[in-house]
Amino acid sequence: MIRRMDEEDLLAAVAIENACFPDPWSGSVLEEGIKNPWNFFWIAIEGDEAVGYAALCIVAGEGEIQRICVTPQARRRGIGGELMAAMEEFARQQGVTALTLEVREGNAAARNLYKTWGFADEAIRRDYYRNPKENAVIMWNRRI
Repeated sequence: MIRRMDEEDLLAAVAIENACFPDPWSGSVLEEGIKNPWNFFWIAIEGDEAVGYAALCIVAGEGEIQRICVTPQARRRGIGGELMAAMEEFARQQGVTALTLEVREGNAAARNLYKTWGFADEAIRRDYYRNPKENAVIMWNRRI
């Protein structure tokens, strides 16, 4: 099940962050994000367990996917696609005409997911990520 995330889901989101990223967002970063009127969050629940979440920022008719993550044990079951669908549908309802995101250059699984959703590589941001140091690929979907 995918639903909008609220403050009661913060601890679960922190656990997902820690399971998914070498440089995870803190609880305070997530809390600030949820309270920001331009940010929108979704959480994926299987049974009683939170297994993924996504964050979208919308400003001036464009959306930036800030996070999409699924715990390692829940991957390859379509949850990332369900989170993408929820964000894209919401973005359309808000009048968004284009979506962008940044992804680690070496994250082939994520880049392939984004390409199936209409995203294309447009630029490289050198040495953007830390731990480990890696380039970011900036991707856009201009046809949502």
